[in-house]
Amino acid sequence: VAVHAGERFYWNRTNKITIIIDQLNDQQIAGRSIVAGNERPFKGTVSKTDSGYWIKAKEPGDHKQDGAFEFTLTDSLLKGKWLANGDLEIKKRRFVLTKKMFAYAQEAMLDSNSHQFIDWTRSKISKEEADSIKLKMTKDEREIFEEFEENNDFASATENIFRINSSTTLLTEEEVANFKRGDIYILRNSIYARHGYSFKYAPLRVYFDKQSWYMPYSTDIKNELTEIEKQNIMLLLKYEKNAKEFYDYFGRG
Repeated sequence: VAVHAGERFYWNRTNKITIIIDQLNDQQIAGRSIVAGNERPFKGTVSKTDSGYWIKAKEPGDHKQDGAFEFTLTDSLLKGKWLANGDLEIKKRRFVLTKKMFAYAQEAMLDSNSHQFIDWTRSKISKEEADSIKLKMTKDEREIFEEFEENNDFASATENIFRINSSTTLLTEEEVANFKRGDIYILRNSIYARHGYSFKYAPLRVYFDKQSWYMPYSTDIKNELTEIEKQNIMLLLKYEKNAKEFYDYFGRG
């Protein structure tokens, strides 16, 4: 589900989900779900079918976004639904997942045919415009919008993010000093994405979910970083805060 509120706000309500099965026998299953920056364990029961398994499993229930799974599992396909325990706005999610082994995507480049990164939480709008936009939003969308409303401009990256792989190329100060803040931000976070980091921050999640190679796999990848990546992250962080922003006004002067 996607919501467009005017021309200045885009919120994608679909998130990539990864389900990892740690233990499976004819009676029980245990595993983890990873989505939107949350990693939650689950346990459940297993029934054998002609083609595979029928599974009912629950997350612990001590998190407001926990719920219960029901899905079928074959050698290559996992298909089912998730039902929220509590009173969430979206109480049901459906998913169809194919079996895939996670691999560090070191050589992966960002897809220039998908879309440019735009941090749409940085809104250069008047209070009247903001109030008008919020009227069209759901409660959850308003909370996210208001959380970042203090920022005063949209931020966008340039073509630099499509030509540089910050996991394989050691960046220089001279190079980074000329980047816009949006470029630095994406080049840094693309390192985490290649390791399967699951992003909580919605604009990053929306952007990387659209990369065909991206697979959310973990919420802690700091021990997986290479020396080149560690050096690049330190350099990018050095310039990120004070870099000149690149603004995208969507045609407005």
